[in-house]
Amino acid sequence: MSEIETVSVLKTILDKIGLDDSDVQENTGSHGEMVYSYFLEIPDDVDNEALISIEELTGIKLKPGTTVDIPASVYAEQDENNE
Repeated sequence: MSEIETVSVLKTILDKIGLDDSDVQENTGSHGEMVYSYFLEIPDDVDNEALISIEELTGIKLKPGTTVDIPASVYAEQDENNE
């Protein structure tokens, strides 16, 4: 599983794949009481050119159908930047 380490990388991935914040899911663990992190599922039908562009821009190699981990601190930083 890849991990997104900065807000700018998250925004690049979302933009290139044509997704938005509503596609980012919460990881609440088995109890569902606390958000531990977030994740993004790369669609199976994602355009290969978008994945190549993401790799060139961010250094992250993504594959269709994979899950990308987003630390809670990165997603919180994005929320703060959107306010």
